[in-house]
Amino acid sequence: MSPDRLTVTMQRGVIVALGAAIVAVACAGTADAYWSSTGHGSATAATGTTTLTASITPVSGLYPGAVVPVSVALKNTSSAAGLTVTSLTQSGSTTIQTAGKGSCSPTVVSFVAGMLPSGTISANQTVTASGSVTMTTAAADGCQGATFAIPLIANGHTP
Repeated sequence: MSPDRLTVTMQRGVIVALGAAIVAVACAGTADAYWSSTGHGSATAATGTTTLTASITPVSGLYPGAVVPVSVALKNTSSAAGLTVTSLTQSGSTTIQTAGKGSCSPTVVSFVAGMLPSGTISANQTVTASGSVTMTTAAADGCQGATFAIPLIANGHTP
């Protein structure tokens, strides 16, 4: 190889090596910036309160093994937002409001949801849902004539 040609080949090699080094340093800097950088920005979110109340109509005619249909009033107490009901469940223990003819355990009475209202309940609107109240066959004779309070919870979301 002639000396001139050797010089050109060496210059190309140096240029290629220098270019590769520059690319490697740039990539390393970019990777470091990607993994160690912190971001800045701002966001806002609005919150509000929407309330859905559920109340059950008085139940009569309970006896051991009975299943009594009931109507549940669901009220959207929000003044601004509509709500869609997703579930209706008993939210705590049944209590005895008025005593029967002896001792009675309130655990023998429970609520089962039926059909939920379809669509959206508008602000300040009340609709009805169905359900049933059951008394187990294990109910004592003292439950005769007792009145039970069943706490309910209705869950939903804004459309």
